[in-house]
Amino acid sequence: IVMLDRSPDIVLLDLMLPDGDGMQVFQAIRTRKLAARVAVVTATIDHAQLRKVQSMRPELMMQKPLDFLSLLHQLRVPAA
Repeated sequence: IVMLDRSPDIVLLDLMLPDGDGMQVFQAIRTRKLAARVAVVTATIDHAQLRKVQSMRPELMMQKPLDFLSLLHQLRVPAA
């Protein structure tokens, strides 16, 4: 897992990445105590995985398909 030199403000994280596991990325963010807010998006309906993600306390958790304006509103990010 490649991590940034400094923490971004927000990480928009999909749990099902084409080249890896989003949960590993989320765990790395938490382990390294980065200040980034994590917004998780997923299409999974695996309740055990969803509970595990919720236990890691993401800033926001949304199901796909994603409503981008709703995401911005919930994260209090002004639309461009």
